[in-house]
Amino acid sequence: MKFNTLAKAIEIFDLFLSSRKPLEVHELAASLKMPKSTAYAYIAFLKDKGFLQPADQEGKYKLGLKFLDYASVIRNQIQMTSVALPYMQELGGQFKDTVILTVRNGGYSYIVEKVEHDVGLVYMRNIGDRRPLYCGASSKIHLAYMGHQEIEQYLKHTKLTAYTDYTITTNDKLLEDLERIRSRRYAFSNQEIDSGASGVAAPIFDKGKVVASVCLVGPGNRINSQTQNEIAIAVKRCAEAISRKLGRN
Repeated sequence: MKFNTLAKAIEIFDLFLSSRKPLEVHELAASLKMPKSTAYAYIAFLKDKGFLQPADQEGKYKLGLKFLDYASVIRNQIQMTSVALPYMQELGGQFKDTVILTVRNGGYSYIVEKVEHDVGLVYMRNIGDRRPLYCGASSKIHLAYMGHQEIEQYLKHTKLTAYTDYTITTNDKLLEDLERIRSRRYAFSNQEIDSGASGVAAPIFDKGKVVASVCLVGPGNRINSQTQNEIAIAVKRCAEAISRKLGRN
């Protein structure tokens, strides 16, 4: 069933949140100024997706357990960013360049924290921005540490579109780069997604799995093939410190 859905679903969630109690269909319909038949349709749809569930009182509904899945993700991200931030600030201060923290969701990496320094290039990405997994140092960390079958499926269903002249657009070259990343435990990118911006990234582990990537981003005259080894040592040290801290929490 197709609705004008997202805005109306958010209104329904907000109504449950503000009321702090189970609601009947007629209460939803009256509060949101919709016919009862439409309210029933929304409830059926949201109940099927796990966002609503029947309450103990007959005829009433409450928020569903699906929200616990989202809450778990948010709690993990809040914990991770609070743990990572001091180390990111130290790394950014050392090189006077921007540091980003990314997590993976599906075929993209998302920026969840950022420390910026106004020296030279200002990295023009913001918290919440996403990038495809196949380009950019931070994104490629997530792709490199996926399982081999998962990588194959990703490449099978993903067109490697060029963002700049430096974007890797063939599977063979990308697979070579991913193998190099796993071997060195860091990724280097040169203007693969943003012209003028290069980066060095390293994986953050929690319980043996890569849960995030930390990346130093800056202009190519500061982050390049001549400086990447020195920078990589510092970025890996930062990632390892965050990993250790997460493991203790």
